[in-house]
Amino acid sequence: MDIYSILPNELFFNIDKNKTSILKNIDKNNNSNYDKILLILNFLYINSNRIGVIYFELELLIYSCYYAPIFGADKSISTIKSILLKLQELKIIEIIDIASLKKITDIKYHKTYQCNLLYNTKNNYFELYDTEKNKIINNKTKSAENKKILLLCCYLKSHMYTRPKNASVSEIGRSEICHPSYDKIKEDLGFNRSTTKKYIDILSDLNLIKYTSLDYYFKSDPQKKIGSSNNFYTLYKQGWENELENACAYYKQTNKDKKFIKITDEQKIYNHRVENGRLGRRKYLASKPDAKEKDKIEYEKLLTSLSITLSNEDTIKFEIKSLLEDNKYSGMMLSDIYDYIDKNQLGQKYRDIETKLEILDDKDNLLIDMKYYKWLMMNYKSEEHDYYFNAVQKRIRDNSDMF
Repeated sequence: MDIYSILPNELFFNIDKNKTSILKNIDKNNNSNYDKILLILNFLYINSNRIGVIYFELELLIYSCYYAPIFGADKSISTIKSILLKLQELKIIEIIDIASLKKITDIKYHKTYQCNLLYNTKNNYFELYDTEKNKIINNKTKSAENKKILLLCCYLKSHMYTRPKNASVSEIGRSEICHPSYDKIKEDLGFNRSTTKKYIDILSDLNLIKYTSLDYYFKSDPQKKIGSSNNFYTLYKQGWENELENACAYYKQTNKDKKFIKITDEQKIYNHRVENGRLGRRKYLASKPDAKEKDKIEYEKLLTSLSITLSNEDTIKFEIKSLLEDNKYSGMMLSDIYDYIDKNQLGQKYRDIETKLEILDDKDNLLIDMKYYKWLMMNYKSEEHDYYFNAVQKRIRDNSDMF
């Protein structure tokens, strides 16, 4: 029989809209600890008896959560001690003998503690099976990333509707799916759009989550600009195709103002030709000596809204400059901006460049300043990769020497 833990949905969201999730209650400003909170609660439940009592040593807990025991301020041991005390403060657990303790130094590394689970395991919960967890943790990506992937998997499971046992979708009329937007996932977990996409594809490849979305345009839009719905996610199980199919049918039924289409490669090529024509006309008007301000603005708007791949070097530079200087995308990397405006091919192109130049750390944070990043994205040429790579690494070293 597969071992599993029962974890509260409140880890990720609270039914009471005026209250925050357990994750944000414990660590509002540092989402890098969210996976630790999840793994600690999973360990406590797995090792509890029938009445929710656990006996554990801090050493075993740390190793079982796939962390190395590192002593010192802001290290793994101190962080996990702080999480335990916060869980106790929120009345999610009760650790006997340290109920009155306030300092993390009071929790001893090799001492055995008795802990009681206080959260409700009968309503508003999701189940995390050991087979699921091990499949993700033992995945070939980086260890730190695997814990984030597990966090996203549990996030989706917590949001997923569950029908009464043995009830079918035809009887209830509702699919076992969830459909949080990329923006919502970023708000709740701190993952940017490209990271979320990457993790979702890994979960799909591991046969844990399956997903789909719908392409459409508004019937009232004469230009028929194509958009996409949020992804619909469901657990991988027998009949998962029906869950997604039913979710798509319901979405179509409740969005009568949209015309749903299946975009083929031929249609995309045709759309690109049409859009290139419109762009060329706008560029011509904007570049005339007596060009009106309105024409220049329309040209910039078109550049940021069309899903096209440009070949003209000057036009590419102009587009990149416009995007990176737009206040709406302040602080975002070019790959994330293109993903955000649904130019996924360009998003992947610049994500590959960012990766090859090694300008991101393990948390997808930039290692160079935004001014230098803008110059780099505007001027980078693949045939001169070594030059730009060496320039970037020197910049990173120079920045490090300043601190």
